[in-house]
Amino acid sequence: MVEERRRLLVERVNDSGRVVASQEASRFGVSDDTIRRDLRFLASIGLVQRVRGGALPVAEVPAPYRERIAEVSGESAVLALRAAKYLSDLGGVVVLDGGSTNLLVAEALEPSAAMTIVTSSPGIGAAATDRGIQTLMLGGVVDPTLGAAVDATATLALAGVHADRVLLGACAVHPDAGVSTTRADEVEFKRAVVKAGGEVIVVATGDKLMIAAPYAVADRDALDLLIVPPDRNMDAFMNMGVEVLHA
Repeated sequence: MVEERRRLLVERVNDSGRVVASQEASRFGVSDDTIRRDLRFLASIGLVQRVRGGALPVAEVPAPYRERIAEVSGESAVLALRAAKYLSDLGGVVVLDGGSTNLLVAEALEPSAAMTIVTSSPGIGAAATDRGIQTLMLGGVVDPTLGAAVDATATLALAGVHADRVLLGACAVHPDAGVSTTRADEVEFKRAVVKAGGEVIVVATGDKLMIAAPYAVADRDALDLLIVPPDRNMDAFMNMGVEVLHA
């Protein structure tokens, strides 16, 4: 009975994008505390992500950076082109967080665009420089699994940057949980990216939407623009005032 209830809870989380403990307690005819215990157990073995009042689908741990670069999807490429055009048209100072999709964005920027790219990713920095774009590299030790520096040195360097907009890399994006990541060691750097100022933009492939990861990076209120696939219903974000561009 317990195992079956927990299996059904996982199915409901994945199918609906969220479960509320009190509602599931009524559905199964058990106490709220019973459902909360179920959700805590399921979270402990990585099947759901606990949030206040219920649970969300859980984000998978990303593959190492080199693997992600080698297996870039067509969806990522299309989104990157849309983001690159948006950034190139506006210009200004832009912080590009690390990540395989953001590397594609850097590679698609308009040549010699009137902008300055700030990044801690050597790959992104080289791509922007190759496009004839002024580039400011942040210091720090590059994490080979991320392809970027996210340590205290990089975070401190970013604190002195006041950007027009930032392109935040994200493992997971959810209207309730905001932007989150699977790695605790990159949280402070990503929070510094958000604090760098201006418009906060996230390019999110379909597999990163409507899920949550263990470590919170930015509240939903911090998001200004989402660039997403054309077939995704983003009403929940739009109703919160987040602008959405479908690529």
